[in-house]
Amino acid sequence: MKKKSLTNKTRGIIAGYLFISLWLVGLLIFTMWPLIQAVFYSFNEVKFSGSSLNIVSNGFITNYVYAFGEDLIFPTLLKSYLASILVQVPFLVTMALILAMLLNRKMKMRTFFRVIFFLPVIISTGPVIKELMNQGATTLPQVASSSMTSFLEDYLPTFISVPISLLLDNLIIVLWYTGIPVLIMLAGLQRIDKSSYEAAYIDGASSWQCFWKVTLPSMKSFILVSVIYSIVTLSFSGIPVKEGEQTILDYMQYHMISVGGLGYGYACTLGIIFFIAILLQIGLWSLLLMPRERRRK
Repeated sequence: MKKKSLTNKTRGIIAGYLFISLWLVGLLIFTMWPLIQAVFYSFNEVKFSGSSLNIVSNGFITNYVYAFGEDLIFPTLLKSYLASILVQVPFLVTMALILAMLLNRKMKMRTFFRVIFFLPVIISTGPVIKELMNQGATTLPQVASSSMTSFLEDYLPTFISVPISLLLDNLIIVLWYTGIPVLIMLAGLQRIDKSSYEAAYIDGASSWQCFWKVTLPSMKSFILVSVIYSIVTLSFSGIPVKEGEQTILDYMQYHMISVGGLGYGYACTLGIIFFIAILLQIGLWSLLLMPRERRRK
């Protein structure tokens, strides 16, 4: 009997799974298992006792009821976080697309400018960002001292004015996170067939029409990847959700290690809620930006 040879497509699939196999093992061990443990702890009262954990059942959803019913701080932090992400992510992705289109043009020193825009990604580690924020290097004094902030606070609702004011206060640091999205956008722009633009110009389309009818539809998948990256990055960036206020991560840490906190179990509860909020945002953006043909499949 003749042995069936593998097709190129099957070989490619096998090679792909082999390449990501180590990552999958790491995901299962270092991400999925701790996540399962966190879900279990979130339904119990868990506190450290020396080198061990004391787990006491306090009702199946007691921690979740307390988080939204009795905790006066967490709902406010969560609402401010969602409002901030709603403002910051579209701004970041829009700026990344504009920068990518500029860097994709034929010009002198194009590679040098690409490196310059990517440098913040290399140095924007947690300690560096915190030190820059403490020194005030992530704000624009002209913007912070202008009357724009007071105008926003006077004429807009709080849930809108606060995120916009936060964006203006942290404008530089938000722009720092455009490095990876710019690379993603560049890859997408270079993937677009030039013949599409030539056909559009022959039909009499202007540059603006080409952007809306050719560039933007072709970039939807890359914009979605950039949005997901931006949501995850900004969620764990340490940018305060409200000026002078702690972040959700700080509040979780307080309950986990502080004497006055409610313990490790409640910290896990806040973490699970935070995780679900991130997933819901990603899901909504995916529904909005995913191409229609992929939705049908």
